[in-house]
Amino acid sequence: MAPDTLGGAAEVAAMDAAPAAPPAEQAPSRAKTEAPQEAAGKPRASAELLVYEASVTVGVYQVEQAISAVLATSRELGGQIVVRNDAQVVFRVPRARFEEALTRIDKVGDVLHRDVRAEDVGDRYRDLEVRLRNSRAVRDRLAELLVRANTVEDSLKIEAQLGRVTEEIERLAGELELLGSRVAYSKVTVLFQARHTEQVHEDVMRLPFPWLKTLGLPKLLDLQEESK
Repeated sequence: MAPDTLGGAAEVAAMDAAPAAPPAEQAPSRAKTEAPQEAAGKPRASAELLVYEASVTVGVYQVEQAISAVLATSRELGGQIVVRNDAQVVFRVPRARFEEALTRIDKVGDVLHRDVRAEDVGDRYRDLEVRLRNSRAVRDRLAELLVRANTVEDSLKIEAQLGRVTEEIERLAGELELLGSRVAYSKVTVLFQARHTEQVHEDVMRLPFPWLKTLGLPKLLDLQEESK
């Protein structure tokens, strides 16, 4: 066997012995392996990467009207509706419009509860970038070895490793894109609590002296005599 082939077989064997990278949390299945691109731009790895989320409970008298107002706010601020039902609206809005969205929601009704959270995902994002770059380097090396393979056995081993690394690249790219999207678009959950209009009844009053009726006092004061 040629020296290159011997070296390639040894390298493939070393790759077989190396443990596979641990699966990432909630990594979506993606078909593409290129670097993720965000609608609002790829976050800079050197910048502080924060994921903002807010949950607001609003008391309103007309729920449907309040829901329509929140949906309109989401559209006007370039947001994306995630959930919409009879008592809740969940949407994502560009990070730059996050505070404005909360301010406009305050005007929809009475804010009963508000919870705003910020999660720093910078370390996780940069770790994914490094792992993705390394996986692509391994893929390129395996592709070179596959071209130089002289036996079917070597080719099969290299192809098996190449398939595993390709799947890893797809998974990492998908998770990186998802994390970047969470940074670029803040999540806002609005819960609506219906309030009932109180009915005001006219007070029924009894005049202290019956003879006051002869003066036309009930009509003058717009009072009602309690029925006996």
